[in-house]
Amino acid sequence: MRFDEQQIGDIVGADNVSTTHETRMIYSKDVTSLPDIAHQIVSPKFDVITKPVDVLSLRNLILYAMDNGIPLVPRGNGTSGWGGAIPTRGGICVALSDMSEILYFNEFESAVTVETGITWRDLLTFVERLGFTLPVYPSSATAATVGGFVASGGLGIGSTRHGDILNQVLGIEAILPNGKIVRLGKLLLDSKNDILKEKVEEGNLWLSKQLSAAGLSTPEQETKLFNRIHNTVWIEFLLH
Repeated sequence: MRFDEQQIGDIVGADNVSTTHETRMIYSKDVTSLPDIAHQIVSPKFDVITKPVDVLSLRNLILYAMDNGIPLVPRGNGTSGWGGAIPTRGGICVALSDMSEILYFNEFESAVTVETGITWRDLLTFVERLGFTLPVYPSSATAATVGGFVASGGLGIGSTRHGDILNQVLGIEAILPNGKIVRLGKLLLDSKNDILKEKVEEGNLWLSKQLSAAGLSTPEQETKLFNRIHNTVWIEFLLH
């Protein structure tokens, strides 16, 4: 693998690249503790940490990595215990947590558009302040990102009634290894056919910059938790 830190910096911005030992150690972990033997089998440490802040830099970073045979691993805030964001062959960490803005909300359409790195806590705080709520979110909502939870097909608070988070996904726009931007609709993302999960596991699907959720539900006037109405929340990743 060939790494050109200056070229990577030109792609995502010099301030959004780090190769320091401390940063690489932090981003190469989640809440999982790997056994010592794992370090003899794989290389669970990134070589470069990047934080792309827009779709163009993310796309160009993917193309650069593909051209140079460098592994890429997307990462939210590392709150998973499954090791999904831990590298096995080093490579480049694509940290998406800085893409965390709330971009659009329309109460008439019950729709909200956010960047994929926003935490569930921030999203919940925003929609609940407007009288809406979300039917499914992770117990680690304080730090977990929306994109990371969707990528793992997560189960969380509300899942006993509404299933996993993929049941709430309407569509995703993604960047493929060849740089092509594709859009997957609800049918392809149905959790029963596992297409999204397979693509993520194969490393062929990249969660992109923005996410939109529609169909947010409104709690009943009563404040009792179990008297809330939870309609389906549709979530859609969008590239603009």
